[in-house]
Amino acid sequence: MLVSPTVITNPNSLRISMTVNDVKMQDSNTGDMVFDVASLISFLSQSTTLQPGTVILTGTPEGIY
Repeated sequence: MLVSPTVITNPNSLRISMTVNDVKMQDSNTGDMVFDVASLISFLSQSTTLQPGTVILTGTPEGIY
């Protein structure tokens, strides 16, 4: 789901979870990532132009069951 930045006041405090067939497979938080969201965007934008709607994949977070 994509939302407006006005809806998300702190991108470093978002719950990340995944459920498959009603079984919770992952449960984590963006605050637990090695690099915060602003650092990721800053680093990536140094070598490429990020367009509105660009999706940044960061890999699997902790919290795997």
